[in-house]
Amino acid sequence: ACCSVAAGMGEASILAMTSFYDAQSCLAAWSSGTGFAGIAGYLWSLTFDAIDTCFQVQLMVALWIPAAWLLTFYGLLGIPWIDKERVTLDQLEESEAEELSHVESETSVNMSETSSSCHSASEVATGRLTSKERFFFILSLWPYTVPLLFVYVSEYAIQSGLWAAMGFPVTDPISRRNWYKWSNFTYQVGVFISRTFFILICRSRKVLWTGGLLQIFMGVFFTFAAVQPFGGWWLLAPSLFVGFLGGGVYVGAFSLIAKEQKAEFVELALCSASVADTIGMIFANVLGLMAQGCIFGMMKVLDTKPNFTCGYDIWDNYNGTVHVPVYATHCFPGVEG
Repeated sequence: ACCSVAAGMGEASILAMTSFYDAQSCLAAWSSGTGFAGIAGYLWSLTFDAIDTCFQVQLMVALWIPAAWLLTFYGLLGIPWIDKERVTLDQLEESEAEELSHVESETSVNMSETSSSCHSASEVATGRLTSKERFFFILSLWPYTVPLLFVYVSEYAIQSGLWAAMGFPVTDPISRRNWYKWSNFTYQVGVFISRTFFILICRSRKVLWTGGLLQIFMGVFFTFAAVQPFGGWWLLAPSLFVGFLGGGVYVGAFSLIAKEQKAEFVELALCSASVADTIGMIFANVLGLMAQGCIFGMMKVLDTKPNFTCGYDIWDNYNGTVHVPVYATHCFPGVEG
């Protein structure tokens, strides 16, 4: 839960911050970087699995990453234009305050009005919006957020539910684990590629909506692949395509927002639109739990009892204690994992 809160706040904050730099370049860099993070995370896990090291060690060894991020943020990131502008405005106001004390009253009033006008024009426009105006502005972003929602509901339902209930054969837990691991890794490769390059081809909302609808189709495709097994490891190819669509629609939506919205509203728009993927993940996780339970029941997977049984009673005699847990060889003293 803490990781989810931190991730949600971090994503919304950084997306909003891109509006204070070169938004298109920053969005491309952010999207590509987060896409590669998925690959790096899986490679990190696969590497430690290969040397039979527990998950606790994987996490502790990775603690250098937050420190590196802090050094990057405070040491390498330049000053945003809004901070430079605020400094300039403060200096201008101090200068005008000194001059106003030496001029006549009429001139003083004129200069004061000019200063006030300049300052207001430089303020973030969203600061003057009421709560109602903010709400309706966020709703007006539906051409970007709806396809983003489609993509996240579909792809995370595929990941958390359908791929978790697939294997060759599905009744073998090791086969399911291997398929889940490599399908997700392949997906992350697709995400990285599309988040890096899709910004070059996503020039209209039609492209965005096409990607969202195609992701729904991929959800239907993998549903059939799970309930009527007709595939094998060649299904990694459509898994890669799921990653293409997911990463592409993500970077496409935010790049179009930065390009099409008024400059003074880009910060609020980017921050608010990120809620769509969060809502999508919530719905997807619920759908995933339901899909996994139903597929386990249909395919007679008896080695694991799902949290949602979909009305099947084949696990009535299931004894979860018959499976002896296997612990990693290398871990901290006194820790089993």
